[in-house]
Amino acid sequence: MNIRNYFKFSGIKLRLRHFMLLTAGILLVVFSFFAYGQKQRKEQLFATAVMGAGEDIFIAVPYWVANSINTGDHEVSPFGTVNAEVIDKESYEGGSHGKHVILQLKLTVLEDSGGKYYYKNQPLEIDKWLNLRLGSIDEKVYITYLGKTKPDNSRKIFRVTVKKNSEEPFITDNLKIGDEMLNNKGDVMAKIVNKVTYPAEVRSFTDSGILQISTDSTRRDILLTVDVSAKRSENIYYFGELKKLRVGEKLNLFFNKATLWDGIITSVEETEKQKTLQG
Repeated sequence: MNIRNYFKFSGIKLRLRHFMLLTAGILLVVFSFFAYGQKQRKEQLFATAVMGAGEDIFIAVPYWVANSINTGDHEVSPFGTVNAEVIDKESYEGGSHGKHVILQLKLTVLEDSGGKYYYKNQPLEIDKWLNLRLGSIDEKVYITYLGKTKPDNSRKIFRVTVKKNSEEPFITDNLKIGDEMLNNKGDVMAKIVNKVTYPAEVRSFTDSGILQISTDSTRRDILLTVDVSAKRSENIYYFGELKKLRVGEKLNLFFNKATLWDGIITSVEETEKQKTLQG
């Protein structure tokens, strides 16, 4: 074999070796993906998610964010898979700066061999935050429900009394019997059925420790009786998906002309007639 043929033969062997190594590498990658796919499988889950500003579910999101998400919005992967779809949306006023938004979602997720779920490589768990992108909106949402069936969103009507001490007279004057708090669907979330106000009580102690009670005519104490609609979750009823409906908890009520912030619940009773609050 002359030198020219030798190098030609050696080049062929080198290219063949490279081809074999490349083929082996491709097969290894394919096998790895196959083995990984055996450990993870696609599932479709339903989720309830609360939007919150600054990773705080009790702070309403800005109006432009709340108004940019609608039922039917979805995100599609480059391969055509619908990763997330909004199947229902509820929103209501959250003060002058925005709205509270509750989304019902249908998610395409991966389940590993240990039964843990992942959405776009993010762990998916109840009571945890999740990055969710829908159109131009890229927000964190707080998961309150996760399951293979849609959540039970049926609600009960409760009559609660809410007390607020030393409130501004402007607020107490503009909270009227019959006022209603509505969500984006026109459903009545809360309705005032009675109101009692009186000059704010001021308690102080003398130097000798004796309790003195006086009144402040510039402020008002208010006691509202309100019928509210609440949803059950893990044996606890929640108002607006956020506030626990039980004695001692605080309640925010957003009516047309005034908002009652941090009213203290003093009693909770289930009403006899379980109908909607309209009428």
